[in-house]
Amino acid sequence: MEASIMEAHQYVQREAPGSGTTVTAALVLGQQVTVAHVGDSRAYSVILMEGSSRSPVTIHWSSDWKNSDTSAKTKAANFPHRNVLIRALGQGEALEADIFTIPFPQSGYL
Repeated sequence: MEASIMEAHQYVQREAPGSGTTVTAALVLGQQVTVAHVGDSRAYSVILMEGSSRSPVTIHWSSDWKNSDTSAKTKAANFPHRNVLIRALGQGEALEADIFTIPFPQSGYL
């Protein structure tokens, strides 16, 4: 996943200099899923509530807020430049993608 993200980053730099984009990718192998993202694109797991296929519960898989506290979320919500991407494919030389592996959801959709 890391190599693929880096290859995409270099492609954007080469083919569209000065531009940038976000990416979210998921690799499913057996009963696990590896998610990678850069920028503000996100991956979600939609888990169906028991007894109703029309009432999904969405769980955000982004690692951005996974371990943050409430005060950090409040600060981010009020930050004047919150709409500016800090990381994007094609921007800068060094790129750090958020990559994590978790069990595949058993009762829902990716």
